[in-house]
Amino acid sequence: MISPKIPRRLSILICSLALVLAPVASASPTGSIAGFVKDQSGANISGAKLTLINASTNAKEEAVSDSNGGFQFLQLAPSVYSLHVEASGFKKEVVNDVLVQVDQITHLDATLQVGSVAETIEVLSEATPLLESDRSTLSNVIDSQVISDMPLNARQYLDLALLTPGVLPSSAGTQGGGFNVSGARSQSNIFLLDGVSNIDTQINSALGNFRITDAVQEFAVQTSVATAEFGRGTGGQVNIVTKSGTNKFHDEESAAPQPVRCNPWRPHLERQAVLLPVL
Repeated sequence: MISPKIPRRLSILICSLALVLAPVASASPTGSIAGFVKDQSGANISGAKLTLINASTNAKEEAVSDSNGGFQFLQLAPSVYSLHVEASGFKKEVVNDVLVQVDQITHLDATLQVGSVAETIEVLSEATPLLESDRSTLSNVIDSQVISDMPLNARQYLDLALLTPGVLPSSAGTQGGGFNVSGARSQSNIFLLDGVSNIDTQINSALGNFRITDAVQEFAVQTSVATAEFGRGTGGQVNIVTKSGTNKFHDEESAAPQPVRCNPWRPHLERQAVLLPVL
């Protein structure tokens, strides 16, 4: 006879595993590419071989277009890619400078020309259209160029979220400060750092101990109804991506010039120009 305690223990085990594996299914700091392979007449080409190469790391992914000529590359690290498309009876096409950003779907259609596979045609990726039919959410990406060029007070890169339509600074005295998205309270915003929650649960705001602006590659701010992988808060969904390694060695330097008169506790430096180190 089977003990009635066994199903109960089994259900507890299943629930425990679900809680442990829940973060794996949460939002990740990635983007994707979707599109179709067509010929010059606009007819879809099935069975085309696609190879996607990360320009920074040379990492490769492969796919084959389906019966409708469609293809997808999911869970891609934000970077610049090149797409190689081959099909029997057509010239090989290489699409360069394909930009993938966090929480964005880059739509890309490859148009193949009749000819030998030994022939290669290189083209540049077109800009993302203003109307994105692949997604139903509204979001804006603050990229590394904006982060490095825009002046920041106290080196708080999240202040640049105010460049997103529908985002306004919180009222003075609001606990945790921050910003309001589409009229929601600032405490309703969700902050993810490389896919991990970056929220101070005592005040429901972003943790302020990560202000290494030079380490941030980009971040996205979703201002509409969040997709299923978020779904924790009703405000803005902020997905932050830090920089990762590439095949090329690089470093960065920065300095924060401050007027001497802003440092009254150092009056002996009043007549000298001072460059204070960035912490």
